[in-house]
Amino acid sequence: MNTLQEITRTPSSSATESPLAGKIISLAPLWPWFLLSVTVCLASAFIYLRYTTPIYEISASVLVKDDTKGTDLGEAAILENLGLSAGKSNVDNEVEVLRSRNLMEQVVKDLQLHITYFAKGKIKTTEIFETSPIKFEVLESTESKTRTETPIYHLEFDKENRFTLSDHTHIWKQTFGDTFSLPVGRVVVKKGAMRAQNDDSYLISVGDINSTTKKYSQALRVSVSNKQVSIIRLILKDILPLKGEAILSKLIENYLQASIHDKNRIADSTISFIDQNLALVTKELKGVEERIEKFRENNQITDFTEQARLLLEHGQSNSQRNNEIELQLSILESLMDYMKRNPSTIVPSSIVMQQPDFVARIAKYNELQILRDRTLSSTTPEHPNVQNLDEQLRNLRLEFLNQLQVRRKELELNRREILKEDSDIHTKIHSLPGRERIFLGHARQQQIKQELYIFLLKKRVETSISKSSTLANGRIIDKPRGDEYPVSPNSRITILVALLLGLFFPIAYDHIVDLFSIRITSKKQLVDAVSAPIIGEVGKQKSLYKQRQETPNNGSVQEQFRILRTNLNFISSINKDKVILITSSMAGEGKTFIAINLCKTLQMAGKKVILVECDLRRPRLSETFTVPQKIGLTHYIISSISVQEVTQKLPSPELFDVITAGIVPPNPAELLLSERVGQLLHELKSHYDYIILDTAPFGIVTDAHILSQYADISLYVVRQDFTFRHQLERIQEISTHKILPKLHLILNGAKLQSGYGYDVTYQS
Repeated sequence: MNTLQEITRTPSSSATESPLAGKIISLAPLWPWFLLSVTVCLASAFIYLRYTTPIYEISASVLVKDDTKGTDLGEAAILENLGLSAGKSNVDNEVEVLRSRNLMEQVVKDLQLHITYFAKGKIKTTEIFETSPIKFEVLESTESKTRTETPIYHLEFDKENRFTLSDHTHIWKQTFGDTFSLPVGRVVVKKGAMRAQNDDSYLISVGDINSTTKKYSQALRVSVSNKQVSIIRLILKDILPLKGEAILSKLIENYLQASIHDKNRIADSTISFIDQNLALVTKELKGVEERIEKFRENNQITDFTEQARLLLEHGQSNSQRNNEIELQLSILESLMDYMKRNPSTIVPSSIVMQQPDFVARIAKYNELQILRDRTLSSTTPEHPNVQNLDEQLRNLRLEFLNQLQVRRKELELNRREILKEDSDIHTKIHSLPGRERIFLGHARQQQIKQELYIFLLKKRVETSISKSSTLANGRIIDKPRGDEYPVSPNSRITILVALLLGLFFPIAYDHIVDLFSIRITSKKQLVDAVSAPIIGEVGKQKSLYKQRQETPNNGSVQEQFRILRTNLNFISSINKDKVILITSSMAGEGKTFIAINLCKTLQMAGKKVILVECDLRRPRLSETFTVPQKIGLTHYIISSISVQEVTQKLPSPELFDVITAGIVPPNPAELLLSERVGQLLHELKSHYDYIILDTAPFGIVTDAHILSQYADISLYVVRQDFTFRHQLERIQEISTHKILPKLHLILNGAKLQSGYGYDVTYQS
């Protein structure tokens, strides 16, 4: 099936032809409109180039100071030798300065650009600038700010250094150099550098300064040529190159002077500001220093850090002494408890107090205790010597305990004194941050005021030195110069645009017509909307019926039907299909014309063909071939007549058989549901190679749908520039749901292109 679709599909839908090529082919019939459009556009372009005033481009380059890019114009080196720094500058800021309205307004005033001079010629009036033989100056303007028209004065030279000046209503005769009054104010007219003839005539246009400033500000383009450098490029477009050069030169000159003036103005205001603030800072610095002095006296503090260190060291020493006392108290308690629990044992001499008398008594006590133990080894406890030793030991033990008790009280007293002193130290330490904070606040104020005082003194000296060495922020790299050739109008671009417009208008017209058309205007629309294959195309004809005998055998339409016959033979040869149903969406799409010529083409190939007119509602075959309409398909269905009785033989050149519709019945759909229809087609299959069923439109009535059960192949006729686009959705639905068997499309009225040996000129 894929192979079949590839064969029956039209060449325009194949992958070998690009969409651009297809669009060019579809536009080929519009070649007269292309020729006319291109001719008109090119003629308009040549007229435009002939009478349009050329505009020239004037350019200049300025190197400006930019600290971010390391640009040095000499000022930085001078100040660095003095230990100072130059003012900061940025190329983006300088670009905006050059674009400023104030700068351009000053240029307009300096060059009197709002006054324009024209030399009046026989054909054309030309603006002049440097070559003007007159100079018109407005000394005192009295014009209204609400003026809507630009006054234009006509000047003619007279003899003896006189001239005549006139406008629409007044005439002034004056001498060059005299001051006189005009509606625009008090003016003076002087002679220029160029000499003029007595018969020369000039026009003077006195415009508004604001509008002139706006005009040249819009014409000026200021940009940075390269982000890596600080070179600014200025471009101005004007009809007079010399005038543009003068404007740019004056603009750059004013910019450089303005930068020097701004620096000096800033330096003067800076010095004045510094002098005012120095007195205030001096007074505030003196007050802060007096508060610091009073604070030190009240708190007896010279150095907070040293005092905090001493307090911490003292606290650590007290803590160490307290630990030693606690240890001695613990030893005394242990020793006293030991002596009470062990009265007959030796007292440890290494943990007792190191006082000499106490150590001697401990040693004596231990010697008596040892002596008693030795004596007991040879005597009894009741022996007088033992009793005497026990008495001495009791007395010594009591003395030891009393002495230890006294020592403990001494240690406890020392401990309380140390704890009290330690508390005082902690209190002083905790109070230090607050006093230090207060002191630091005063010191900070002193430091700020002192630094500000030194800073102001330094800046005053720097500003004074920088003012004496002020340089402009820029330097001219390329002087203003106009191009040799105009930039507008560009003849090449103008002609190219005219040519493109000439090609665009017919294409746009064709696209708009195609966009807003509700009917099928191209074969591509049918291919894109319906998936069913196109089995053939038939070119546009004058009439769908009357041309059947006038079309020559070698004509393009007959050749198209031969192609249709070849494709049909290929399809029917696979399954031996015989019954071919032909229908359309509505009347007038040419299905009967297709049916007649298809029968004729099949008959010419030696096939036995019969055309059955199944459109019982609007039968037309009898009118087309002038055959009797009395007996036809309707009679066969409602009666018992034979097939031979309703079959008619057409005369030459058709030579194929037809069965007309007969009389128009009141119920055509019900008649087509009769079994007699199937019997008719079954009998015709045994006598004919092809049976062509010309049915009613499928999109209007159900006749074609009823007959589709008998058809082997369905041919759906779509007529270009006639079938509605929305009807393609119904055709796609028929193809998708296989409502008609083996559905194929025929494009009727197609706009075919020239082929091999055929003249396909459309007939109107």
